[in-house]
Amino acid sequence: MAGRGSDSKKQLLSLIRNFATEKSDGERRVVTLRKQIAKLSSELSVVYEELEKAKRCKEIVEQDLNGFQVQLMLSEASNQTLEARVSLIKDHISAVESDLETLKCEEAALREQFFHNMLHMNGKISTLLEVISQIAKENEEYQAETKNYKNVQQQLIDCERKVSLMGMIVMQTKELLDLTIYPYKYSI
Repeated sequence: MAGRGSDSKKQLLSLIRNFATEKSDGERRVVTLRKQIAKLSSELSVVYEELEKAKRCKEIVEQDLNGFQVQLMLSEASNQTLEARVSLIKDHISAVESDLETLKCEEAALREQFFHNMLHMNGKISTLLEVISQIAKENEEYQAETKNYKNVQQQLIDCERKVSLMGMIVMQTKELLDLTIYPYKYSI
């Protein structure tokens, strides 16, 4: 039994060593697992934060989506309004084009009438220029005749003065002659 007792001791020692080794390994594993748990807890916190951010982003995106849907509906309504306005403007454009064609025809007729009137007016202007030229010529002749008339009238006045002076000289000469004649004759 002594052999058995020593075997039992060996087995017990072996078991204790195995237990101590396993305990040491277990403690190391526990430390490693605690580190992994701490790391995973930290990662879990980060993931929770990211999840919360994702939820907030989702809410913001949903709100934006709702806003975009409202904007889309408003844009569609605005688009329909614009299409109606475009249609109305096209109708107005058609009416204006029709009026424009009418005005072009009237303008062509008025232009033709204008050219006709201008030709007629040019004829009248030519006649008027001839009349003005003739009047200017006659006016020059009139001015020359007036100048000549004034000269003749001045000469007439000068001659009348001379005749008057000569008449006075003749009378004075007669009076002198009468005075110089002896016996004096008085003329009354």
